[in-house]
Amino acid sequence: MGLAAGLKVFVKQLGKATVIKLTRHGALVSLDDAKGLEVEMPSQDLEVIEEDYNQSEIIKPVQEVKEAMDVNALKSLEALRFGLVPEAHVQMLTLGYERLQKWANACFPENCDDKPRAYEITGPFGTGKSHTMSVIRFLAQAEGYLTARVEVDGEKISLAEPDQLLYTLWLTLTGKDLISDTPLLDLYLMAIKKGHKIVPRGLTKSLLFTINYEFILRLKQLGLVDKYALLIEEALSSNSGITATRIKDEFELENSIRRSEVTLRPVLAKRKMDRPRNFIESLAGHALIAKAAGYKGLVVTIDEFEVQYTMAKGGLRQIEDFISLLTEYLTVKTDLPLAPLAIFFATVGQDGHQGDILIEDLVKRSGGGTFVLSSWTSQQYMELAQKIFSLYKQVYGLENDFDPLLAQEVNDLLVTRGFGDGDVIRMYIKWYMAKLDLKYGPGRQQGEYH
Repeated sequence: MGLAAGLKVFVKQLGKATVIKLTRHGALVSLDDAKGLEVEMPSQDLEVIEEDYNQSEIIKPVQEVKEAMDVNALKSLEALRFGLVPEAHVQMLTLGYERLQKWANACFPENCDDKPRAYEITGPFGTGKSHTMSVIRFLAQAEGYLTARVEVDGEKISLAEPDQLLYTLWLTLTGKDLISDTPLLDLYLMAIKKGHKIVPRGLTKSLLFTINYEFILRLKQLGLVDKYALLIEEALSSNSGITATRIKDEFELENSIRRSEVTLRPVLAKRKMDRPRNFIESLAGHALIAKAAGYKGLVVTIDEFEVQYTMAKGGLRQIEDFISLLTEYLTVKTDLPLAPLAIFFATVGQDGHQGDILIEDLVKRSGGGTFVLSSWTSQQYMELAQKIFSLYKQVYGLENDFDPLLAQEVNDLLVTRGFGDGDVIRMYIKWYMAKLDLKYGPGRQQGEYH
């Protein structure tokens, strides 16, 4: 059974949900256990539930919410239950938010003469690097940038495979007023609407982007953009299944444009050896289009870089070559257009280095910077628990005071179960939320706990 709006599905790691609408590569779903929390998921992480669905199977985790309660506050709690960063309360729930905000804002292209640079978020396992990357994206969008993100896995998604890495990045492209099934195409159309009837300044250094921009402009004039929107988006986002021949075939029966006039080209190099350069050209080109569309540029986060070291020697050599070419671009040693682009890598220290040795050199030579995270103390975990409880108390109208013993129980669990690696902070949040639900959940008197 295929996906369709209204279907019940099982979402990998998140549980049951309802499909709201289909997207290019999956669906926007509403999590059943999360009171309206909506997330976009790729199709491979969705499984249609064909059997009868019994709503009574869902255990309501907490007391009823007052009608006047802030919906955003409730959704933030539900996000915490799933270990997701609650955007509406990211400032409240991020320790050291002001320090991170000051550092990140100084890194964004507008404050760096619109020049591309690389940055590093580094720290031991379990120090909140993924959360920090989420905050950086939140700050970037608030400042008027587009953001894209990817977590490498060292296999399908790796710097050794820049075409797949790029395609995965574009699936997450978002920003203020840009929530769309065709975000890259929308950028071109926004730039055209802003008055860019010729190729925006800077893009003329890229023949590929010049040709594509001019072709989309022509389709806009012919009123054909909507008809071919998905095809154009796939070409722009480096989908490996889209070729120049296929694009021409799609226009074969179009009366208003001849086959020879179809100049749209996939933003994907034919030869594998050219794909690292293609990756950089795509990021730079779309950052410039974002600028022409009214945004300040593009901020990209690449998480879990350390897993690259689990690859075979050949893969590591490809990664080194990729980083070397990226370094050349950021130090203005290529003919690719410079763009308002910031790339943030999350790393774990390697071989006595504070961060990753490859990324350290890239950051230093590009004029970027490093944000260092340290292992959390018991006091920091307690402070986070107090912040979460404050939100919890607000949402559910509790009269209870913060119970430090409950928070300490979760600390003890982390120690006894040996969670030295991985996202320890996320695990702490999920367990603490579970403790709160057990103590203050439905059918219990306030303070009753077993």
